[in-house]
Amino acid sequence: MNANFHEGRNISDKDVLTEIATRHGFTIEETQAILADLVEQAETERLTGASRAKGVRSVPTFDIGGVVMGGGSEDEIAAAIAQAGSH
Repeated sequence: MNANFHEGRNISDKDVLTEIATRHGFTIEETQAILADLVEQAETERLTGASRAKGVRSVPTFDIGGVVMGGGSEDEIAAAIAQAGSH
């Protein structure tokens, strides 16, 4: 998030991702292997599709007992929690 929103970096660039990952404990080799792994890519696409199907369109998005909401005020989040608790 920092690289994208604060630094304005292109996080879809594999070199940028590799540099970010190494700051978080991954080796260059591990990162390149993950980025090249077709099974990993397919799983990421599956999870992304599942999130979209649930209504995720922005970050942050909360799924509170099946109530999906993108962001929201404290009152909206509290209402979603209350609604989820009543089911």
